[in-house]
Amino acid sequence: MLIPVHVAGCGGVRETIEMDFMKMPKIKNYHKEIIVMPAKRLLAELKKKHKYNARKTVVDGIVFDSKKEADRYIKLKLLARAEKIMDLKHQSPFPFYIGNKKIFSYWADFEYFLPTGERIVEDVKGYKTPVYRLKKKLIEAQFNIKINEI
Repeated sequence: MLIPVHVAGCGGVRETIEMDFMKMPKIKNYHKEIIVMPAKRLLAELKKKHKYNARKTVVDGIVFDSKKEADRYIKLKLLARAEKIMDLKHQSPFPFYIGNKKIFSYWADFEYFLPTGERIVEDVKGYKTPVYRLKKKLIEAQFNIKINEI
């Protein structure tokens, strides 16, 4: 799927190029289908590979960090449609505080509720980094939840 990408050139001049959405780099400052970034950065980002070989995947207009996460979303959507789960959320934030100071935010891949009212938090992982393991333990302790790894 080709989308228009607005590239900032020298002196603020911009050009628009067509780019394959599946090959787009992860960019924080985007709005819908319009992306603005310096041309040199765009070329550098396109050459990078994800260090864990994850491929961004789009389902229902949502960009997932991996095909595995997108597949899990499809399964959870089917469960929600069958009313086996309720209030499905993607990328739910869990801020971690010490005292009144926010230290970091953990973003769970999925959060939903069972008909019994039990809250389920899931994270789809291919590789568990040491930082992830630490954040998981801290969030589980602060929120008194169990993060299920898929």
